[in-house]
Amino acid sequence: LGVSMKLHRNVRKSRYGSTDFADFDAELAKTELESLKASLLNASGYDEWFNSARKLDIIEGFYNWRNDPDSDFYDVQLIQDRLAQMRKLDTGEDIEAIMHWMQSGLSRNLGNINDSRLYTRFRTGTKAAIREHQRMLVALFQRVCYADSPRVSVDARLSFFLECRHAFGKTALLLTGGANTGAAHAHHLGVVKALLHRGLLPR
Repeated sequence: LGVSMKLHRNVRKSRYGSTDFADFDAELAKTELESLKASLLNASGYDEWFNSARKLDIIEGFYNWRNDPDSDFYDVQLIQDRLAQMRKLDTGEDIEAIMHWMQSGLSRNLGNINDSRLYTRFRTGTKAAIREHQRMLVALFQRVCYADSPRVSVDARLSFFLECRHAFGKTALLLTGGANTGAAHAHHLGVVKALLHRGLLPR
């Protein structure tokens, strides 16, 4: 967008001489926003949608919201504390310690991170602190899964994952609203297709 605006400013200056471009820049930015929002509705796939959504998040300044961990909607301190603990565990080789720690506090909605209000502002995700917490959680699960440790048997790891599944729960997909119309059917199929292609469709 910045390059595009500079180009348009140069073209306008060469035609009309020096002038105040504030109104012109605002109009150009508005046109760019409308174009990106339209591309969200007309995207043929998730990657195309994501690229447009990411540009909108940048232009509208939502990355500032993402990078600021503070929020009234989740327990910031709890998430940051557990993230620090996970990073410390990830630097060590004690798989049993990782398993014990994860079993002691695993919860799908830890610190209220599933609050829908955390996922309605930033189009391409949520708070960076929450994203990093979830990324580290997955990394520790993978450490346990692929650990080459004689002290942790395959049976022990299988039991661990079964217990974690009970604590963490399973994901279900519920599609609602206007199911009797063709447009709703197409929308539902689009959602399923996008999840399938990203490997995120619940079993």
